Amino acid sequence: MTAPADPSRDTALDCSLTVLTGDADPKVSLAEAAAWREHTTGDFALHAFPGGHFYLTDHQKAVTEHLFHALSAAKGS
Repeated sequence: MTAPADPSRDTALDCSLTVLTGDADPKVSLAEAAAWREHTTGDFALHAFPGGHFYLTDHQKAVTEHLFHALSAAKGS
């Protein structure tokens, strides 16, 4: 999924949003991933892992740990 070219505040969510991406993804640039910030009025976090579109394959443990901590923080709020 790629971020829209022109994100609209009309569709903003009222919750935290965490975006994970690969820092060398040829399908989604860091700027496109960061554009998801416009889709929430809550906290926003962008985390770029080393690698391309399939960074998940090489970083399964790190991604899982990152999601665990993000969900734990959201549960505590």
